[in-house]
Amino acid sequence: MRQRFTARQHIRRSAEFAVVRANGRRVDCGAFILQLLVRADVEEGSPPHRRLGVIASKRVGPAVVRNRAKRLLREIFRLNQESLPKNCDVVLVARASMDRYGFDELQKKYLNACQRAAKVRRTHS
Repeated sequence: MRQRFTARQHIRRSAEFAVVRANGRRVDCGAFILQLLVRADVEEGSPPHRRLGVIASKRVGPAVVRNRAKRLLREIFRLNQESLPKNCDVVLVARASMDRYGFDELQKKYLNACQRAAKVRRTHS
């Protein structure tokens, strides 16, 4: 079943970005950086959800390039949500080199980063 990327899944506030960036696990993928933070403050009985925030600074390129990078990263997240732990926040930081890669290669990099972040999480828990 294809899952939607709902409004509830957006990280919007700068304070939420700061928490993930300060406390999350960071995996460098070359084309982007994945930062993952598993949330423990989830209310009991509420359905699990994964949240995403995307950052594309002006170093990535002009607005057209930044917006395309953000769209690609959101779509990759949407298609592969199940590869992440339940109740986690993810921040993806696009890099200027992102436009050198196709969608399939970016998706492979993302899945590899999710596995690496989960592996680190298990060994340190």
